[in-house]
Amino acid sequence: AQLLAMALLLIGLVAMFVRQADAFGALGLAGFVFALLGTTLAAGAAWSQVFVVPRLSDVAPSVADQGAGSVLAGFVLSFLLFGVGWTLFGVATLRTRLFPRWAVIVLIVGALISIVPLPSRALIVEMAAGYLGFTLLMGRSASDHQPSRVS
Repeated sequence: AQLLAMALLLIGLVAMFVRQADAFGALGLAGFVFALLGTTLAAGAAWSQVFVVPRLSDVAPSVADQGAGSVLAGFVLSFLLFGVGWTLFGVATLRTRLFPRWAVIVLIVGALISIVPLPSRALIVEMAAGYLGFTLLMGRSASDHQPSRVS
């Protein structure tokens, strides 16, 4: 499920970028590039958890039990890029005001949490991006979700 979520997250990231590209600026572009790279690397980490680690546990349990070295560094780098990229992307998205503010804030909080090594660390980002993607598919704008202010 996590691997599928990462693949869908990549598709959603590209779609959200295309929707906002004209209004993004340098911060949005940097966030997009880091989020794209970080999500791709995190998908690789999910792939290894699904397909590589179970096999290693059977044939080389001592290798699978070692949580150090280049494998650990790769996981840390992957989720650091993931979190930083989605945070920057979220801040740039918030500035464009094209998506519901509350959902973008949840995305940013989830991105910051994803840096911490916890189980299902990307879940909040995935859920927030899923909702933002849904609003994109339905053609809703931020003004559809937020009441206008009366002056």
